[in-house]
Amino acid sequence: MTKIKPRLLCGVLASIMLLYSFPAKAEYDASISNISRRADYWVNTPPEYTFQVEGNNKTFILLESGDGTNYILAKEHYKWTQYDPDGTQKFDIEDRNNIAYWLNNDFLSIDKNDSNKLPVEMLDYIDEHTYRIEPGAKDGNAPDAYDVTAKIAFLSATEWKQYYRRFGIVDSIPIYGWWLRTGDGGNAKSILWSVNDAGTSKYVGDIGKVKGNSGKNYGGARPAFYLNDDFFKHNRVNLDTIGQIVKDELFAKMSYADFSVYTDDELRFLGVKDVPFRFRVKADGLVGGVYNMQ
Repeated sequence: MTKIKPRLLCGVLASIMLLYSFPAKAEYDASISNISRRADYWVNTPPEYTFQVEGNNKTFILLESGDGTNYILAKEHYKWTQYDPDGTQKFDIEDRNNIAYWLNNDFLSIDKNDSNKLPVEMLDYIDEHTYRIEPGAKDGNAPDAYDVTAKIAFLSATEWKQYYRRFGIVDSIPIYGWWLRTGDGGNAKSILWSVNDAGTSKYVGDIGKVKGNSGKNYGGARPAFYLNDDFFKHNRVNLDTIGQIVKDELFAKMSYADFSVYTDDELRFLGVKDVPFRFRVKADGLVGGVYNMQ
């Protein structure tokens, strides 16, 4: 029997995990008009996937931690808004009427009097990313799959299916639902949204589903974005609220030498693996030098 070298096996397994983890571009080729309720959805986001910036009460969800960057979803909504008052489907950062324009312009501006913004500390560390978006309706203005390069987006329908076990459907977002960036494949005037109504309105029984909603209607703006590793190296998170998965997947991949804002004990708590242990050596009653032990 052929023996597989451990290093080769690890490489193969890593490749398989990477392929499984990130949606292939081909997955975005087909339009989507709805997603059925998942039996194991969360009403509220499990705390092990969340973190907060120290001194700020906004909460963020780690969807995936990659090489140098991290895909983040806001736990709260930041605006109750129309997707596009013209009723178009395209996620369009150049259309001033479109929610994509607001997300990547007004929303990213600094306003210390507006508490419904991302923490200022994050802004310089949000990576520009090319977001893939599924086709909308054939008679709409986005009939084919397309790419949008932006800093802020919403989840796509494909990502909703991939990550739904990491976020809460409801959390603190008001009744009805929150927008995705995907147009309804069956209706050119409709955008997909994640329904979170618990049964107090016309969406009785639809909680946990993804379905179409007119872009002229109002829904929650729940931002998704890629946050660079450097943010975590130079800004403190709230150590009292950080989730275990965030420590295991995000901080554990970084090195002790990367950080400048934590004590050694705090870095050990965060799961950074190469934090040295410092101790003094005494000889004949005299205190010697300080030594580091990995």
